[in-house]
Amino acid sequence: MPSMAVSGTVVATTPSNVFITYAFRFGKRNVWKIGHSQDISARLVDVNKHVPHEVLGERCSVAWKQHWQTRMDAYEMEQLLLSALTLRRTRERVLCTEDELRAAWIDAIRHVRQSVAAT
Repeated sequence: MPSMAVSGTVVATTPSNVFITYAFRFGKRNVWKIGHSQDISARLVDVNKHVPHEVLGERCSVAWKQHWQTRMDAYEMEQLLLSALTLRRTRERVLCTEDELRAAWIDAIRHVRQSVAAT
């Protein structure tokens, strides 16, 4: 994939027919922003606009991503993750260890793939 510079960060562009479920990590903390987008680079820029990184010295970065062929599959995985981690959620973020996120991530991928295979 070609890459382009956005605000001093090199990011990969995504084909227009790919939908992505993502987990952005705030700095090196166990604070995650989980969602889905067709343009993960633009979404990351947007999320970081609301982080006072010049004061905190930290910002969000892409930690985990899963590509899907449909928006519905990306959305389904996002919702499965948020449901699995519901006890660890704040309004917009998830506070959990990377191991907890990994376990939920693997289960969510497995579930969506089974749903896709069944159709």
